[in-house]
Amino acid sequence: MPRDLVGRWSGGEGSQTGYTLTFAADGRYELSHNVRTGIPQFVERGLAGGTANEVVLRPVDVVGQVSRTERTAQWSVQKVGEIEGYNVELLVLVDIYGEFSYAKDE
Repeated sequence: MPRDLVGRWSGGEGSQTGYTLTFAADGRYELSHNVRTGIPQFVERGLAGGTANEVVLRPVDVVGQVSRTERTAQWSVQKVGEIEGYNVELLVLVDIYGEFSYAKDE
């Protein structure tokens, strides 16, 4: 798992916010969304692996079976400045569903 991806990120696509994406150093991920914006709530958990610019997400079902369906996304982390003494990092993921931007939660 690329070190730059590890952590908790919050954001979404355009006005579709309320997403949280968490990458663990051991290759697990969790993608969730709250109901605040009218999109149904969901949580997707799975295994992730990646390179310097690509990450592969493989969901795991409720009984622990890894899906044969995987999703590949291009990614980049951009340092966008500093707010109140905290560095602001932005994760941009582009996959079949569009381009999503997430700010790193400190």
